Amino acid sequence: MVISDLENEFRKPRPHNLAAIRKAFEDAGIVFTVEGTPSLARSEGDSGLATDNRQWRRRQRK
Repeated sequence: MVISDLENEFRKPRPHNLAAIRKAFEDAGIVFTVEGTPSLARSEGDSGLATDNRQWRRRQRK
């Protein structure tokens, strides 16, 4: 199973698969809000201002 199968509704997810996917995201630092939207966890001093894709790509090249 791949996530795109779930996103495109080709397969119906089983509860244990959803739990494993969510745990993997959370272990990577992604948190889910009460509304269900994902967000990256930030350290206390991080303002979150450097989050656009251009800056992310630059960090990946270093």
